[in-house]
Amino acid sequence: MVVRFKLLRSALRAFDLCRRRTPKWGDQSEMVFRDSLVGALTNGQIAEYKDAFAIFDRDGSGSIESWEIKRVLNLQSAGASRRREMSDDDILDMINKANPNIDGNTMLTEADFVAMMAEAEYNEFFREAFAALDEAGNGWVPASSITDLMREFNEESDVMSDINMLKMMKRFDIGEEGHIDYEAFVNLMMSTSGTGA
Repeated sequence: MVVRFKLLRSALRAFDLCRRRTPKWGDQSEMVFRDSLVGALTNGQIAEYKDAFAIFDRDGSGSIESWEIKRVLNLQSAGASRRREMSDDDILDMINKANPNIDGNTMLTEADFVAMMAEAEYNEFFREAFAALDEAGNGWVPASSITDLMREFNEESDVMSDINMLKMMKRFDIGEEGHIDYEAFVNLMMSTSGTGA
């Protein structure tokens, strides 16, 4: 029961993140990024997310429809002091945003759900990592902090070459002032994690 509750809470966080985002419909780079996030998941994480999918897919159809999400949201909010009622339109909008490949989605496949969960998982991780580096809360970190960190954790050699570092910084549009914002940070971290983003 505890494991199912944990899965449910993770899925609700992922749905909330999904609801707040504005996808670039049909943007191939967004799909490649999502695929890279899924590719970085462990087999255990994928199995866990598939178990969470099954909690929502009550009719066993292989997809989650709005009524299935609404049922779980209503169960989750039944004991809460602040009810979390969502309209059918809000739920359909959330489902639609879960797959940025096509505008107009009305149900989630298992693959869409796993990608949504991966995005939420890494979003939380990246935000925590970025916040640890951005101690002043500026919304950016000096590129030198990132390069020092990457040199420290580089597995291939003790010192990443300055040429490779400059190429990487240019690729991810790091400003002339040497600041890395959150989006550039995420792209940089994904490019160095072996996911190929």
